Parts: sequence; structure tokens; C-alpha cells
Amino acid sequence: MSELIQEEINRGHIYPIEYNSFSNFKEISTGQHDKVFCAYCEDLRRAVTLKTMYIDLSLGPDGLEREIQFMKSVKSHENFIQCF
Repeated sequence: MSELIQEEINRGHIYPIEYNSFSNFKEISTGQHDKVFCAYCEDLRRAVTLKTMYIDLSLGPDGLEREIQFMKSVKSHENFIQCF
């Protein structure tokens, strides 16, 4: 796990949820570097949106940091869990 992600978990900005807590996956969209799914989260007892990211970490942390900054800016969807 990257140091950046671990640091955000330690700060309480990211709440890790085990993969097996999710069910009923439905793909919503596919982009150049990601896929977005809708799934039911048993821990939260509601549907959520999950985003998988394909970031080449060999290029350094810039790509991951840009994606985290973008995700922090999203505030307008009821199924988006603000975790930063």
C-alpha cells in the first residue's frame, strides 16, 4: 500500500472496507484509467459507487495525488462516500 494512502487511513480520511462487504456489482462506466461500479455495501447497508483506478505508480505519486484531489472535489452525489 502506498505511503500516501496509509497516511490518509491513519488520519481517518479513508475508511477501509473489506472487498467481501460488497455485492451486486454493476458496471456504470469505463474510462481510460478507471472503471466505475455500483454495488451494495453491507457495512454501510446501502448502495455505493466504487471506482477502480489504473495508475502507473512507477511514474511517481503524481497520478495518484491528482486522482485523490479530484475525488476530494466531488461533493454532489448521494452515493459518493467522502473519504478524504
